[in-house]
Amino acid sequence: MGTYYKVQCQCEREVSKSEIEGALESISSVFSTWQSDSEISRFNVATHNRRIGVSQEFFDLVKISQSVSELSGGSFDVTISPLVNAWGFGSEEVRGIPSEEEIHVLLEQVGWQNLELREQPSSLLKLKPLSVDLSGIAKGYAVDQVADLLENLDCENYLVDIGGEIKVKGQNRFSNPWQIGVEVPDGSGAVLDGLQLTDIGVASSGDYQNFREIEGVRYSHVIDPLTGYPVNHNLVAVTVLDSSAAYADALATALLALGFEKGSALAEREALPVLFITKRDEKDSYKVVPSSAMEPYLASG
Repeated sequence: MGTYYKVQCQCEREVSKSEIEGALESISSVFSTWQSDSEISRFNVATHNRRIGVSQEFFDLVKISQSVSELSGGSFDVTISPLVNAWGFGSEEVRGIPSEEEIHVLLEQVGWQNLELREQPSSLLKLKPLSVDLSGIAKGYAVDQVADLLENLDCENYLVDIGGEIKVKGQNRFSNPWQIGVEVPDGSGAVLDGLQLTDIGVASSGDYQNFREIEGVRYSHVIDPLTGYPVNHNLVAVTVLDSSAAYADALATALLALGFEKGSALAEREALPVLFITKRDEKDSYKVVPSSAMEPYLASG
C-alpha cells in the first residue's frame, strides 16, 4: 500500500508479525492497482455491459463506497481515477493541467451510479467503461481486517495504525483511553488537538501533503468528482470516527471534497463525529471545528 503499519496489542494468545503481514498481503492481492494481477486490476480491464463475479471482499468494499457516494451526493467516487491521472496524481507523469475539453470528456468516464451490484452471487456490472480505484477506502478496510484478526486472538486492548488510519479497542498501557493526536495540517508532525478513544475507528484526509504547483498555482490532489477539478476551499483536513475504519476513511475523503460548509452541514444532519480543520488566512493559521457528535471525544474537552 506504499505506507507503514503499526500494531500495539495485549492478547491472550501470541500475535505473530507474519500473521499480520499475511493479512495485509492478502488485501493487496485484491485491491492494489499497482499489481497487474490483483483482482481490481483484472476487473478494470474487463469489458463493460457484462456481469463480473467478484470476491466478497471486493463486493463489500464497493458497497460501502457506494453508500458514502450516495450520502455525500457523489463527492466520494471510486471511479474517479481518469481525472486523478489527468491532474498528475496517478502513476504516470503529467506536466501540465488538462483543458476544459479534456475534463468534459473524462467526466463521461466517471460515475459511481454506473456500477451495479448484485449480492448473490457477488458480482458487479459496469454500465459503461469504468476503472475502479479503492485507495480512498482500502487502508481503512485493512485496519478493520487486522483488528478482526486481533479479535480472533482474544486481544482485549489494541491499536492498529496503517498509514494514519486507526482502530482502537480497550485501553492503552497506562489503563487510559487511547490518546490519538490530530496533526497540524502543514506536514510538520506537530499536534493540533487530541482525541480520547476506545472501541472505534478513526480516519483522516487532508490536502496539505499531496499537491502540485504549476506556474504559481497550487492544485490539490482531492478532485471533485462532480466538476472534474481539484477542490479549492479553506477546508484543509478532516478526521472522522466510526465503528468501521473503512467507512470513516471514505467519509473523510467525501467531507474534504465537500468543503466546510456542506461537510459540516452533513455531519450535523447525520450526527457524525467529525473534526474539521480550516485555514484562516495565508499565514498558516488554523481553526479546529468539531461537529456536535465529536465534542465528547476531544481530549481538550
